[in-house]
Amino acid sequence: MKIRTLRLKNFMLFKEHEIDWSKNINIICGENSIGKTTLLKVMYSMLKPIGRGKQDVSTKEIEEKRLVNKLQGVFRPDEMKIGRLVSRMKYWQAWKRL
Repeated sequence: MKIRTLRLKNFMLFKEHEIDWSKNINIICGENSIGKTTLLKVMYSMLKPIGRGKQDVSTKEIEEKRLVNKLQGVFRPDEMKIGRLVSRMKYWQAWKRL
């Protein structure tokens, strides 16, 4: 499976971001703490649950649960609450100014 576009909204450091990927090779590079690893982890989290289980018995609720479980396992948010991955930009920006 190929990812053509990735849209993130209020996810960790990304307030609103859209990436259109090349058909061939894509290189993710940049300074520290700008979200390179986050991009890789979110794509992994989205794709990994797709290969599990029987697709013919899958429902939207089952797929959402698989995605939530994978996001929890990969990102390990505080108290395993998925809402902790929501962007808190004002806190991030204040911290960067210190």
